[in-house]
Formats: sequence, structure tokens, C-alpha cells
Amino acid sequence: MQPMNSVTDPDSLPPEMLAEMESALVDESAGPSAVLLDIPDALGIPMAGEPSVPPPTPEENDRAFVQSLRDSGLLVDLSESLLDVYFASLDPQEDSDARQIDLLELYYAGTDEVASARRVTGDHVLFYRESDEASARTIIDSLCLLLPDVGEVKLEKLGGDEGALILRRGDIISAVDSEDEEGANLDAPASVSVRELVRSFNVVLGRQGVRERFVELAADGTRELYVAIRVAEALMLCNADCLGDEDVDEVMEYAAW
Repeated sequence: MQPMNSVTDPDSLPPEMLAEMESALVDESAGPSAVLLDIPDALGIPMAGEPSVPPPTPEENDRAFVQSLRDSGLLVDLSESLLDVYFASLDPQEDSDARQIDLLELYYAGTDEVASARRVTGDHVLFYRESDEASARTIIDSLCLLLPDVGEVKLEKLGGDEGALILRRGDIISAVDSEDEEGANLDAPASVSVRELVRSFNVVLGRQGVRERFVELAADGTRELYVAIRVAEALMLCNADCLGDEDVDEVMEYAAW
């Protein structure tokens, strides 16, 4: 009897068994052996003799981000020459999120006030900067101006100064979550989260049957940028990893679609 730990000489095996073993090594349907061979490729590890692919540069990442926004109908004024000017002013050492919001600020809130206003209106963009010290009511007014067909939406406290915060558009009411509803001064800066105001505004848009909704395009703690687009464009940007909400379900919930 052959010992259990001995190695079988391949030449001693029947030809049909050798053929079956060779097939198992190359056929994906053969199970673990085939899966094991695919591990280096699945992990992005180059096989012996294959050149490694360097990671994209910060500018390459930024250009991919810009192209995704263009594909969704945004940044129509951003020519290649203007983009090169913007890139020259960005810090290559900053992380990707910071560079992208810097880029968007140059485009939507640059020194050319006329061009910036046209771009903000055309792309339906809310660009919030903490340094602007905008109040909660001012933010809601700005959202209404971006989508004028919505009409007037009011931020108020239901039942008086001690009541819950709501947005009201005629008979449509949308609750606004706030950590300090009773003490919130609606005319003071940063009294209510901008992200929460936009979320509640989206609920009003949904109940009015407005197809465009606001999604968060970028944020860094002191700056936030929201854009009103339709669901197809929002999903395109989500799949391209260009939104603050990375999961499709989160995007759909936030926009009240």
C-alpha cells in the first residue's frame, strides 16, 4: 500500500485523469482551483511580467470628476482653457474632496460676479459658506429663487415660538429636524443645519410634483454645495462617486424621490 504522505507521480496517472486535472486549473466552473488562480487579478495584483499601473494623479481625479458633472448637464461654461487656469490655482497636496470643492467654488463663486450668478442660476446651485453667515430663512429663500416655479416656501414654527420647525407651502407642510427647535433663531446664522433645510425642502418639492430635487455635491465642514437635478442625473453622479451620499438608497431618501 502506498503511504498517505507520498507524492503521486503524474506519469503514473491514467491519461483521462490527467486531462481532468488540467481542465480544473483553467475552467472557472471547476471550483476552488480556478478561483484561486483568479485571486491576483481580482485583487489588482499584477502577474509576473505585467507592468504595474500607477494610481491616478490628483489632476486626473479632478478631470474625471469634472467630466462626470459635464455628462450630467452641469458646468457648461467650463472650457478646457478655464479648467487649466483653475487647476493651476489648486493645491496638489490637498485631498480629493477639498480640491473638488475648491474647484467648484472657483466656478460658482469666483471673482466674476456676473458669470458666477449666471452659473448658479443655470445649474440651480446652492453654495453655502459658513463665512457668509446666512440665516435659515435666507437659505430657504435662496432655494426658492433657484426653482421659481415652486413659489414661496416659508420657514416657521408650528403654533408659535415654542412649536416645531416646519416648511410651509400653502397646504404642504414639511418637518425640519433641529437639535434646538425651541431656541432656534431663524434669522440668525447657522441656527439650523443647511443639509436638513435642503432635505426638508426636497419633501416640499416632492409633494408639489417637482421633478428636480437637491442633492449634496460637495461639503468640507465650512462649505456645502447642493444642486437641483433629476433622478437620472443624480444616479449617474452617485455611480460616479461624485455625491456626498455615496449609496443610491441614501440619495433617493434624501431627495424624497
